[in-house]
Amino acid sequence: MISMAFRSTLAPLALVYVLAGTALSAPSADDANHTTPPPLPLSARFSERIYNLPGLANVGRVAPGIFRGAQPARNGYATLRAMGIKTVIDMRTGESERKFVEGAGMQAIAVPIQMTRTGLQEKVDRVVALMTDPANQPVYVHCRHGQDRTGIVVAAYRMKQQGWSLTDAETEMQAFGFNDIWINFKKFIRQYGSQIDK
Repeated sequence: MISMAFRSTLAPLALVYVLAGTALSAPSADDANHTTPPPLPLSARFSERIYNLPGLANVGRVAPGIFRGAQPARNGYATLRAMGIKTVIDMRTGESERKFVEGAGMQAIAVPIQMTRTGLQEKVDRVVALMTDPANQPVYVHCRHGQDRTGIVVAAYRMKQQGWSLTDAETEMQAFGFNDIWINFKKFIRQYGSQIDK
């Protein structure tokens, strides 16, 4: 007889293994030879939310090989590894998760982003470049709650790499809990969007 505790753990882990086998495959070299399909309706383009992953919160699949979320709990690193994640990009300041990431067999990259605009352009561009590099994928990018710093980085990715409008990118930011109190971040992402439009 299967215990209730085992059953409650089995379903989320089964989802992890399904994701690892299907949704996490990074683009291959052959993908570059195909034309880009027409854009999907906005509702179908938002990061696909993924629930019930042990030790992980506010998780979304941004694109094949690119995931976003909050700071993993201790057991979240094993979940990321089970998902097939190769690289974890941490945008928090003053903290390090390197020993937990590397202990779970993944690459740790820290790009601390502060809540000011100083150096923000360079750091956001660096994170976008790291998360789109096939050598790093599948990648998990996060800050503390997966809302604010993660929100602006994903918005920048959407506009720069996928041609999203600023309005669509901001709508997705809000859907993942972006806090409007971070006026500097809002100003930054609007300026970023206007630079891409030119």
